[in-house]
Formats: sequence, structure tokens, C-alpha cells
Amino acid sequence: MRLLLLLPVLLLCLFRPALAYEVSELKAAGLYQEFDPDRLTTQEKKFLQTGLAMEGLYKSPVDGLWGRGSQQAIKLYAVRHGHNDTIPVFDVFALAMKTGNRFAEQKLEVFYSKFAKMSLLIPFNGIEEDERENDFFSLKSTNSSIRYLFYRTNSGFVSQFHQQALADKNIITKPRVVRRNNLRISSFKLANGRNIHIRSDYVAGEWSTIVLIAEDQDKGLLTAVAWSITKGKAPNIYLPVGYLRDGVEKTATFVLDKKEEREKSGTASAKRGPSVEDEGNPEPKKKRVARSDEGAGEPGADFVMPSPEDLRKPFYPLRFSKADRKYLQLGLALLGYFTGTIDGTWGGDSEAALARYAKENPKYPPRIPLFQAYTLGLATLIKMDESQLVYYPAPHMGISILMPYGTVGKEQNRTIAFRDKNSSLSYLLFKEITDSPNITHQELLAGTVFKEKPQTIRKGKLWVTTIKDTTGRITYLRSDYVQGSWATISVTADEKDAALFAAITGSITPGEPAPDPYPSGGDLDDGIIAMRIILGEGDARRTTPDVPPSLSNPFADEGSSSIPPEDVPAPDRRKDLQASSSGTGFAVSENGDLLTNDHVTAGCSRLTVDGHEAVLKATDKTFDLALLHVPSLKTPDFAMFAENPAPLNSDVTVAGYPLTGLLSGLNVTRGSVTAMKGIGGDSTRMQISAPVQPGNSGGPAMNAYGHVVGVVTAKLDAQRVADAIGDIPQNVNFAVRGSMAKLFLHQNGITPRTAPKGEALPPEVIATRLSAITHSIECY
Repeated sequence: MRLLLLLPVLLLCLFRPALAYEVSELKAAGLYQEFDPDRLTTQEKKFLQTGLAMEGLYKSPVDGLWGRGSQQAIKLYAVRHGHNDTIPVFDVFALAMKTGNRFAEQKLEVFYSKFAKMSLLIPFNGIEEDERENDFFSLKSTNSSIRYLFYRTNSGFVSQFHQQALADKNIITKPRVVRRNNLRISSFKLANGRNIHIRSDYVAGEWSTIVLIAEDQDKGLLTAVAWSITKGKAPNIYLPVGYLRDGVEKTATFVLDKKEEREKSGTASAKRGPSVEDEGNPEPKKKRVARSDEGAGEPGADFVMPSPEDLRKPFYPLRFSKADRKYLQLGLALLGYFTGTIDGTWGGDSEAALARYAKENPKYPPRIPLFQAYTLGLATLIKMDESQLVYYPAPHMGISILMPYGTVGKEQNRTIAFRDKNSSLSYLLFKEITDSPNITHQELLAGTVFKEKPQTIRKGKLWVTTIKDTTGRITYLRSDYVQGSWATISVTADEKDAALFAAITGSITPGEPAPDPYPSGGDLDDGIIAMRIILGEGDARRTTPDVPPSLSNPFADEGSSSIPPEDVPAPDRRKDLQASSSGTGFAVSENGDLLTNDHVTAGCSRLTVDGHEAVLKATDKTFDLALLHVPSLKTPDFAMFAENPAPLNSDVTVAGYPLTGLLSGLNVTRGSVTAMKGIGGDSTRMQISAPVQPGNSGGPAMNAYGHVVGVVTAKLDAQRVADAIGDIPQNVNFAVRGSMAKLFLHQNGITPRTAPKGEALPPEVIATRLSAITHSIECY
């Protein structure tokens, strides 16, 4: 598939008073057929109607119903571009391409106003709330002159409002007026150059009025927004995969081919658009490279090595999938170039960040070589391997956020606190107990001495406050209204971790759990492979250069790079080893997942569970927890955790495999919870009196109802205490609290089973349950 030119270059070639291409050329390319609207889907028609509205040619509802008004508008568009007798598909595809660029630049999306119960297009690039009262609120754009005013009113006010607006003596154009039972529209222009569109709809038993105001330079955008207004919730407007998008790519390829032909023959003229830098010799035959199925960054049979000419062509964001664009935004954030929302919407901020990464001037129309986007993808792959970021779906909050794998967390009541062990980042997640997050945000603003002016966003379902104090500590406080209540996330970090902070705060996603960020397996994945081959990176994920690979010319010495051979692995002698230590674990899922202590698995080159090979999936040194996976252990018997913590003096029974070589089989002992905290007030531990011995570590502590309330972790060293205080302590043992164990499992993709209190069980039934879920672990 041919790469696309950037739209600023294309548009200069496509849109001018005189024809740049002969009819014979368009016919040969299959781009001169008469436009047939019946080939379009409703979504494609809505997209074109929006584009025609932006051109000032269409002033009717953007509804996908292609009638006389739509056909007349597209005919005028074709005439404007030199086609008087027909509407060639070339013009239609060019309009779609231009509209797509406008959508990307403005971040245009359909917005549903719960206040007004209406939907309309909003350019989210630079939009912010302006004013708010009980029956009124407004939005303004920092990147355009457009302003939005929303009112909830009665019928008397609506009539009076429109009458007063039309009575303005400064109106210089004939107003457009619509008066129906449940609809009022007044549209006109004032002498000061402002364009006004007022629309009132009777929705859900009351009148809602939307007023749009814009200067002349944004008249096209205002027209598109005005005619996108719809009662209730409406689907988004976008360019879907299909006939129209295929035509856009075909048109861009045609323009590129013709431009190259004319430049090589010396026939390119000024009216055909500006020249571009020499794109090299004719494209050589592309080299195929073997590819595996191991995922991102691994070549396979379907991979085609792009030529240097391809890689020098301009970057065009709409050729990449949304997942790929999110991945590039994440990389720009991790590298310190981007501080916006990581959502795959590629607007001006994303383009400027990529330009800074590529060391281009972000103030002018970007002509960033495609290989810079691919090297950014490779750099992102390396940074992701360093940071080990994964999406954490916050339980009971309806929000996902990126966190470094292995982040330490503590849960208490409605609050979850996390701390990254390898950086200054810390998180706090909680549900607001009030109907508004106002108090939380005001307390942050009132209790901080600022180094810089705070940044705030106050929208209907989103509140954000970002501050930097005099010590350089950055705090990002965000509240989203999800699942019927307010969920708040606070992220703090030192200035030295500002890039990681930007990536994490930009990743916050309300709604369904977000998938982990990886290339989608399409164009970006292929580009990463190409960069690895060109740069000689045998395995990018094991290579961390001092500087991210942003290159000026990666083709200076073509053919000199090679993939270094893989190291020959040493013979596997693990089976000859003898177990050096042992411990206990217990099943936490039916798929062969076991929970144990981190110190049980530390330093092991091989682990077995009941003699079966085990894989270490995750560890947490602070909680002293580890997660094992045993592929051959599929069991219906796995732990049921208690919903609530074990109270003081409640009964507990522990099970394990202590003193391997001296004792044989499962050992079960009983005791009680003797303290709610561990040594030094450690709230992640509880103290138990049930006797434990070496080898018990990692075993379950079960309450009287058959539910796990802790993970046995240690016993007090009686001899060392006796040496220190002259007395021997009795049965002072510790267990990781069950809430910490559940949090650790959640962090690592396992949802623990929980159950309420129920009825107390006989001791022998407790022993039977423990026997079914508890397993012996050996470390080699």
C-alpha cells in the first residue's frame, strides 16, 4: 500500500482555480467516474455533509439523508474546483480527505450535553468551560473564536429570546428563520463580523436553547456545528472504513504518483503546488523479511521492507489506527514531548510534539518524514520495556490508569493508595462521598504554596486541577462522574519524573477497562520492524540507548547494518539441581495460579509445585507476595477470601509444609489474631498465635468460616529477641493481611473469590478445605 502525502501538501496540489490534472489522467486512474451517492453509507454521507458545511456550501441537518440540498452542495464543490459538467469521484474523495484533516486538527467529536439533552460537534482541541449557573452554562475555545451557550428555559422565554435577537439593528444579513412546534432557529450576521446561530428544541418536557457565536474566519466550523445539533444522544461523526476511505487513499496515491512523474520529467509548474525535497531514485523492488508470530516488533512472512523513498515521505496520522496513534502519544509523553490526553485523537498538540521530537519547526505545516514516526515507535517500545506500564482497572471506580508493573498498593475503606518503588510517583484513588468534587479540589488549591499558576478544568462530568508546589512536586487531581458517582484520582511526582507523570496522567480512561497499549499489528508495527533492521537493533526491547533514536538520515550507509546473532544458550542443567529451600503456596484460581511469599521465590532458578514446573508471574517485595503459575495444575479447589478483615482475637487456622526432610505432609495448626498490626505498626501485617515453622511461609490463614484472611509470612526470631531482652517470646508470628493479598491479585489480573461471613465450620472441615487448596513449593 502506497504511503500518503501530508494533507497540507496534497491540498495545495488539489485545490486551485485551474485543473492540475487532465481528464485523461483522472480517467486512467479510475477517478473520473460520476459520483453516485447510493454507494455511500449513512455515516459516510454525514461525514461529507459536515465537510460541505465547513466549506459554506451546505446549510441543512447533518443527518445522512442525501437529498437535493446535499447533491446541490457537492455539485457546487465540483464546480468550484473546475468540473462544471460532472461530479467526479476525485472531488468527493478530495473533500473527504480535507474534512478528515480538519477533524484531526480540531479534535472534532460529537458531544452530548446532559444539561441541554442535545448532541452536537465540539472541537475538543482547546475547549474549556467559561461560565455556569443553574439554568445556563457556556464553553469557549482557546484555538478559535467559537463560543457555545446552553440555556434551559420555558416556552415564553424562548419566543422572547428569538424575537429580541432578530430585533438587533446591527444585523447585516437576511436572517434564516425556522419556526415549528418543537423547534426554533434564528441565524444571522452582525455588523461587527460575528455570526450567530440560535436553536431551541423542546426536549424531555422543557425547552433547551443553544447559541453559537463565531467570527468570520470560523464561519465554516460554526455552520458544521450548527447543523450537527441533534436531540438526545447521537453517534459520533467520523470517516469509517469502506468505500470513501478507500477512495481517499486512492486519490492521495494518484496525487503522489503524478507529482513524482512531473518532478522527474521537469514539468511540474507552480500552479501544481510547491516542490518537495528530492525523494530519491525510482522505488526499488521491496525486500521481504521473515516474520514470526510473537507480536509487536517481530517480522514475519507478510512483512515487506519499505524502501528509503517510502520512509522519507511525510508522516500522515490518519493512515495509522487509533491504537497506533495512542502508542505514539504515549511514547511522546514518556520522552517528555507531550502532556495531553493519550486517546489516539491526533490534533495540533500531538503534531507539535512529534515535530519537536523530530527536531522540526512545529509552527509551520508539518512535513515530518515517516521514518521519524517509526523511530518514535521503536523508542516507545524500549521505554515501555523500561517502565513496564500496564493499565490498572481501578476496582469499583469505573476508571483505568497506567501504572508501572509491581506498584505497591494499600487499600483502606473507600481509598486505594499506590506507590511506585522505582520512581517518586504515588497515587490515591477514592470515591467522593459528596455529590460534587468541589471540596476536594478546593482543599488542594487552598493548602498549597504554588510555584506556577494552577491549571484547572471544570466540565460537567470532569474536574481537573494540576499544581506544582515550591519544592517542585507536581500534583494532578482528576474527578470523573462515572457509574452514578464521582471517582477521584490523585497522582503526585517530583519534577525529575515529569515525563512518566505526563504519560500516566494522560492515560486515565473512564468507562470500560482500557487495553494495555501496544501497536495494533499494522503500519506502525511494520515500521518498528523496519527501524530495528535499519538500525541494527536485534532486539529493541533489550536495547536501551542513551538517547531515543531520532535520526536525521538513517540511510547514509545502507547495507552496513545487520542484526547481531543471538547468543547461544547454555545447556539447561536445572534438572540436575537439588532443592535449596521450600515453602508453601495456595491456589487462587482454577487456572493453576498460586499465591505465596516473595521470599520463598527469591533467588530461585527453578520452582516446582508438588513436583510440577512453575513459572514466576509477579512479585512484590513490600507486601512479601509472589504469584506462580503452574500450567499442569488445573483445579476446582481454590481459595475463597473473606470480605472483611479478621477481627482481634478471632480464630485462625494455618496450613503449610514446614521443615521439609524432617516432617512429611501437610501441617495444620490453630491460633487467633493477637494484634491488628505487625512489627513497628506495619498495617499490611497482622500478628497471629498459630504455631508456624520454616516452610510454612506462603501458606493460607483461614478464619472459622472457611475463608482466607491472610498469608503466613514470618515468625519472630525467638533467639535474637532473647539475646536482646533476656526473654523468649512464644508464638509471635505474622501474616500478610487478606486485603493486601486481594489487592496484589487484582493488580496482576486475577479477581479473587470473596464471600460474606456465613456460619462457623467445624475444625476438621476447615482442615479439609485447607488441604484442598494448599501446595508444597520447592526452590532450586
